[in-house]
Amino acid sequence: MARPTVIDVPTEEVARLTVTPAGEVMRWGPLKLEVPAGALTSDTTVIISRLPQPFHMEPAGADDS
Repeated sequence: MARPTVIDVPTEEVARLTVTPAGEVMRWGPLKLEVPAGALTSDTTVIISRLPQPFHMEPAGADDS
């Protein structure tokens, strides 16, 4: 039986920033994401999302069938 993965559950977008090749620091609460200058070759949108509810799943390989 296929189980849901974190990709299958709803998320909430909490921050969005277009980062340029010049670099940028993105912050949301205690999270800090630093993209250094030269890490990107073109403008790139970075999105921080969170799960609105805890997600629990069995360790890989666990099967209750």
